[in-house]
Formats: sequence, C-alpha cells, structure tokens
Amino acid sequence: MRLRDQIADWLVERVASTLTVDAASVRYDVAFTDLGVSSLQAVELSDDLQRLTNLTLPPTLVFDHPTIDGAAAFVAGELARGKGTLPAPGGSTR
Repeated sequence: MRLRDQIADWLVERVASTLTVDAASVRYDVAFTDLGVSSLQAVELSDDLQRLTNLTLPPTLVFDHPTIDGAAAFVAGELARGKGTLPAPGGSTR
C-alpha cells in the first residue's frame, strides 16, 4: 500500500470516529468542514496526525489542505522527505 493511501485511510478512520459515522460515508475529496469537522476537531486531528508521524504539522493543516486526499498527499510528501516516520501497519495511532 502506498504511503499516501495509508495516511488517507487513517484520516478516514479518524474522521469517521470523531464524527461517529461509518467510514464508508467519509469521502476523500470533500472538504473536512463539509464533512462536519469543527475547528476544534480539525486542530485535534492535526495533533493526532502529528503524534502518529512525528512530523511538525500546523494546527491549520486541514484548512491548508482541506480534503483527505490533499492532507494525505501533503503528509506523505513530508514523510518521503524524511521529516517523520509512520508506524508499521497495526502499530499505535495515538
């Protein structure tokens, strides 16, 4: 599985959990705000992703990269440049 896909899948699961919806209903190309993610939830999502990847991410990540596809591409790019790490599948996400 590609790095970008791993991150996107993690984001879908996290958004679904946060919004208490089925992950299948979370679209990759819809803005986080249109999915129902609040400003506070967006900051928490960025914090969780930062802990997962060991990257330094801005709290505005989901506004700077407003879709799951966009955020995943950005984070995958940062990881590809060696700026952080992603745990092996099945590893901790918190």
